[in-house]
Amino acid sequence: DAEQSFLNHYFGAEVVRLPYHYNMNLAIKRRQPALWVGTLPEQRIVHFTLVKPFIGRGPMYKEVAFEDLEAFVPQIALEDGGLYKPEFEWWGEVFGEMKAMYKERLAVCGAEARVPPS
Repeated sequence: DAEQSFLNHYFGAEVVRLPYHYNMNLAIKRRQPALWVGTLPEQRIVHFTLVKPFIGRGPMYKEVAFEDLEAFVPQIALEDGGLYKPEFEWWGEVFGEMKAMYKERLAVCGAEARVPPS
């Protein structure tokens, strides 16, 4: 079993399990489409476990540079016949909002990343 399974077994009697809408996983969308659609209005947290909007898959497999992510999302959203397109587009919108919100701090991080080590 993986770490999460171990933790679930070890602490199972001591924790409260959250409803699906606080722990949505894209695996649910693939395996139980009706459950995904039925919980859509209540979804709060989505885990990109099977597919990620920031790492390519198959022939597109690659880590995507931070500055290229917004352009990459529409490309990767077409994978799997577009199954995850709405979620990837949502992620891209939130990513864009985050970049705008933290623009000054991200600029400092980028400048620091370009400074060669002494």
